[in-house]
Amino acid sequence: MSSPTLIHVNSLWTEWADWFPSMWLLLVTISIFYYWMRSQSRFVRLINAIPGPKSLPLLGNILHLDVYNENFLKMTTIDWVQKYGPMYRVWLCTRPFVILSSPELVQKILASPKLITKSVDYSNFSNWLGNCMFTSTGTQWKNRRRLVTPGFHFQNHTSFIDIFNEKSFECAREFEETIDAHAGDVEIDINPLMAKCALNIICVEMTKLDALQFKIKETAMGQQTRIDGEKAVYVNNVHRICQIFVERVSRPWLSIDWIYKLTALGRESEQCISVLHDFTNKVTRDRREMLKREEEKKSEMLDNVEKISKRRFAFVDGLIKASNEGADLNDNGIREEIDLITFAGYDTTSAAMVWFLYLIAKHPEHQQLIWDELDAVFCR
Repeated sequence: MSSPTLIHVNSLWTEWADWFPSMWLLLVTISIFYYWMRSQSRFVRLINAIPGPKSLPLLGNILHLDVYNENFLKMTTIDWVQKYGPMYRVWLCTRPFVILSSPELVQKILASPKLITKSVDYSNFSNWLGNCMFTSTGTQWKNRRRLVTPGFHFQNHTSFIDIFNEKSFECAREFEETIDAHAGDVEIDINPLMAKCALNIICVEMTKLDALQFKIKETAMGQQTRIDGEKAVYVNNVHRICQIFVERVSRPWLSIDWIYKLTALGRESEQCISVLHDFTNKVTRDRREMLKREEEKKSEMLDNVEKISKRRFAFVDGLIKASNEGADLNDNGIREEIDLITFAGYDTTSAAMVWFLYLIAKHPEHQQLIWDELDAVFCR
């Protein structure tokens, strides 16, 4: 004989099963009505006035935007630009995105002091990058920009020219070794080589401070030399977290945080972020200790002040100095900006270089023009 509790549960389940089709139909009806109302709005009409691929109701262009398709990059950066012009729109379900490929159009946005509030999609990076310049807005963004900008002064960049050259020669040698090792292969994956080169320039630039009578291995980030294994772990995790970001954006239901955190993708992103934070926390700790030793040496060697003052400026030095002098920047803030600059400096640069090499390989006539210009500059 069934218990009263079991009978009650079965009764509730039967009632729910009876109601479920009606509730589903109601939800679909509301969604269609919402879509129809939105499609009649002035905003949507203006967006659709911009050229772009034909979109489907509710789905938009989501079927076009298969990030795993090997032709995805070519389609979005070449084919659609040629077909629709330097500005086109796509719909990701009910969200519009406007893509710009013209430097003149991009400049109007990037040069504006008012257009600093980012898309809601940037919040997907907040677990990793926190409230850095990339994700913040308003007063927070302005304060961080003021603290970070000195590290990008032109004169500071020129002081690292020898490092750029050294690491470029190393990269060229690795290219030759890779080509020799894969003789006869039709394709070679150069992404790891360019990623390593870019990260080396960020994190492995070295100089000798003879005035202090001891060697300091320092970089634009002020970081000591890392073994290739540790760099590989960092590179792999940055690469993976960027893939996860693209996957999350392309799956609208993952924009809801609590759903995302329950998925395997969400758990994997937390693991990647933990590794990345460990790396940059170690950067900050090492550099604080190095600067402390440096200050002690300077106090012992005042006669070499002029030489000391001419040393390279490390990006993280400025942040630590500002923090020590009372700026609104704690260790978490320093980590956020280091995470941003390391990620933005290495990942975007390596991606741009890979794309550049791909394009000149596809267009040998332009490759020859580059060769002729280099000959004119360096062989005259």
